[in-house]
Order: sequence, then structure tokens, then C-alpha cells
Amino acid sequence: MNSKLIFLMMMMITAVILTVEIETTSAANCKWDFDCKEFCKNKNCSFPRCKIGKCFCRFCHK
Repeated sequence: MNSKLIFLMMMMITAVILTVEIETTSAANCKWDFDCKEFCKNKNCSFPRCKIGKCFCRFCHK
């Protein structure tokens, strides 16, 4: 019984971590990662990426 509870707690913690680190995207056009730096900084995120002309930010803090 105890191991099931521990497993459930670990799954809940993992779900929370993944939810916090979900990528946020913008409608802004970009060509390079540094084009997204200011956008991600405003969203309090630390990892800007430009993919397919859109900015993606990861590792965002609340």
C-alpha cells in the first residue's frame, strides 16, 4: 500500500514539473534564437528558441 502511495506522489510531482516547463509560444516572426530573447525575458523564461518562424520559450518561472 505504501509503495502505491509513493508512486502516485512521484507521478503527481512529475506532472507538475512538466506543466511548469511547457513551452510558451508567440505569434512573432523570427529567424534566429536571439530574435526571441527579449520576448522570453518578458515572460520570465530562460531558454529562447526560434522554430519554424515562431518563438518558443522554456524553463519559465512563475
